[in-house]
Amino acid sequence: VALTDLHDCWLPNALEGGLPAMHHSRLCLCTHAPQSMKHPILHATPALCTLSRLPITCDVGNNCAATLPVIAGTKYNWSVEAMRTTGTCAFFSYPVTGNLEYKIAACNQAGNTISFTGKVLLQGAFNTGTGKMNNDLNTAGILQSQAAVQPYNNPTFNYTGKESVGASFFASHPSIVDWVLVELRNPNAPSSVVARRAALVKQDGTLVETDGSNTSISFQNVAAGNYFVSIKHRNHLAIRSGAPVDFSTGNGSYDFTTANFKCYKNQTYPSTVQMANVWLMRGGNANGNFVVKYSGPGNAQNQILNMKLGGSLSLILNNVYAPEDVNMNGNVKWSGPGSDQNFLLNGVLAGTLSAVLTEQF
Repeated sequence: VALTDLHDCWLPNALEGGLPAMHHSRLCLCTHAPQSMKHPILHATPALCTLSRLPITCDVGNNCAATLPVIAGTKYNWSVEAMRTTGTCAFFSYPVTGNLEYKIAACNQAGNTISFTGKVLLQGAFNTGTGKMNNDLNTAGILQSQAAVQPYNNPTFNYTGKESVGASFFASHPSIVDWVLVELRNPNAPSSVVARRAALVKQDGTLVETDGSNTSISFQNVAAGNYFVSIKHRNHLAIRSGAPVDFSTGNGSYDFTTANFKCYKNQTYPSTVQMANVWLMRGGNANGNFVVKYSGPGNAQNQILNMKLGGSLSLILNNVYAPEDVNMNGNVKWSGPGSDQNFLLNGVLAGTLSAVLTEQF
């Protein structure tokens, strides 16, 4: 049994996939009936409403479908009942073969917008003394000269959005730390991305639009409803909200910094790491392979030392905007104070050469 969405409201895959289409509030429930099953019936029970029973028409191949009008924002219980003629009895009722209970969001129309307000902190830039992130990439002019356009249009992130800022923007907004990528994801299939936006993050973790002040990150042409929210960064392990965020009013908010359970986890350790009294995205992802480790294939220290520094223990690359700059101070170096090697091994991996941190997403 498959529930197929026939408008461009997004609906979850209850039993099988959902598809966008027209701007109409209706659903089609399709089922393939075995030869012995005839005249299946669609039941729909809105909350606090009476039972609705609609016939489902079948073709010669026993592919059956029915269309039922629904009211946006109403919760429905769905079930299918298959019937057949048996002996002298007119019909034989089978048990319910599939159920779905889901709050249906209002249909999206062109131009509809929902917005997200959130907070996230990056381990690479975090300063335990101030309880905020350092803004070295900004004050050194690196963001303005090398990241005036969102930096996620590359094979690792494959985001082609056009977010950018104008000349002198970062000088006028010194509290901006860097760009992040914000995603809305299917609440029933979190690997499915519904919408993406590049945004800016401030020293206190607040996400802002490209004007530097608006804290509502807008997503156009997305229906109100529930969505997981994920945050990605150039050299940190991505995180996803521990539960879907409610956008039913058109606005959703989520603070990733207050507790480790705010993020989804599938390992024995949290997705985020605690420093002081807040929780941060884990840093050290120098090669963007979704794993942070010091040794073995695909390790971050090899990316920094051999791939970026050409194997030189003494070379220092200054004024760079690169994922190998894992402590986000604007330079890449292997030894000495503020080295990326020290931050990777001791700051991220707690001094354990064999430690492996995996993106929990």
